[in-house]
Amino acid sequence: MDAQGLTSSQRKLIMWYKVKELKSKGLHCVRIAHELGLHRHTVEKYVRMTLEEFQASQAYERDFKHKLDIFEEEVKKKLIKAPYLSCRQVHDHLREGHADFPEVSEKTVFNFVMRIRALPMCVLREKRSAVEREG
Repeated sequence: MDAQGLTSSQRKLIMWYKVKELKSKGLHCVRIAHELGLHRHTVEKYVRMTLEEFQASQAYERDFKHKLDIFEEEVKKKLIKAPYLSCRQVHDHLREGHADFPEVSEKTVFNFVMRIRALPMCVLREKRSAVEREG
């Protein structure tokens, strides 16, 4: 979720509704695109779609595969045990522990670790362990 508490899919659905609303007011697609900061082709595509078509489309909810997904559980466990680990340290642990670790940049590992840190389960366990250490 982002700072406003909305998922990507929710933000896209709101944008679809805004496009439909502006179109119903008689605005042309180019004007709608300018108003909302979208490409005119995106606006034209949204105008043609019904709600069901939009929700079934790849634009609504994408499921990307990540190169490091196979290491997610291991990294979660490491971060729960040691939330202070830097992304660089996680990268080193993965390279040392796995001969089949793919050649990826440090930025890829950084993005991967930050995505895992953003997961609610990980955050809750980090807070819980911090309270246990203090108490």
